[in-house]
Amino acid sequence: LDWMADMEFEMLVMNPTLTKFELGFKTFFLIGSLVALGLYAWTFSKIPQRLRSYDQKYIFLHLIFLIGFNDPFIAVNILKPNFTTALFTTILSTFFVCWLLLYWLVTWHKILKSTGMENARVKLSSKRFYAPKIALVGVFWIAVVAVYTYHRLELKRDPTWALSRDSQKFFLVLGSVVLAFILFWLLILAVLSVKEIRSMTRRHQAMFSVSFVVAICAVIGFVAGVFGPVPFNSAEFVAFYTLLNVYVILIGYLHLPCQHTALLGPQKLSEEPWLEADVKGTEVDDHF
Repeated sequence: LDWMADMEFEMLVMNPTLTKFELGFKTFFLIGSLVALGLYAWTFSKIPQRLRSYDQKYIFLHLIFLIGFNDPFIAVNILKPNFTTALFTTILSTFFVCWLLLYWLVTWHKILKSTGMENARVKLSSKRFYAPKIALVGVFWIAVVAVYTYHRLELKRDPTWALSRDSQKFFLVLGSVVLAFILFWLLILAVLSVKEIRSMTRRHQAMFSVSFVVAICAVIGFVAGVFGPVPFNSAEFVAFYTLLNVYVILIGYLHLPCQHTALLGPQKLSEEPWLEADVKGTEVDDHF
């Protein structure tokens, strides 16, 4: 049996019931996100470029990145698992959550900038305003992708491998420190913006509260490994997955312009200047 010495054996263990359930709910959310993006894009296209608020543009990107988060390679990963599609799944899913972290940092800071306290302190240029946030979230995203990719490779090499017993923890420590700083920054922005939030309408206060809860849950999800290559708890994974999908679709619906305004189209809007306020009215208040 010397000829067997150079052979490599690979054993794949899969729970059929759980696999079917995962395929079902991911496909459901993938189709739902595609439908939501199509409806949003159709309504969004009815509004002239000059009347589109920044928040509406952010939401459009949310829905595009949500498709990547909903694992478009799920069928390939189940029927013919390979490292390439698994890596793309990890990159897309973590990028979406990091994009949301960046979105919350930017929009919550904009709320603070709209107060007299922030304006009296310093006027931030676009570079000084966005660069630190992009750099911070970018470093965190790279660290997370590195940890998850290393995790997947080690599990393939040794199914008994555990991250807690591994000595290579540079990216894990780096990601943990950066995530703690992001959480601290979000909390500071939320606390300093309380006065401005109280002046918002009840609907906007409710949406800010929902955004705050989802942001905390997203951070907890990273800490608990929910978004990792091998989630420890399927129920937690489904809960976080559902939460982010419902959140993005909900704020997408709430950021749409009024129905009668969208149906008028660009030509009618140009003929009725008073309608611009109806379309752009969300630009001042929509800070989520």
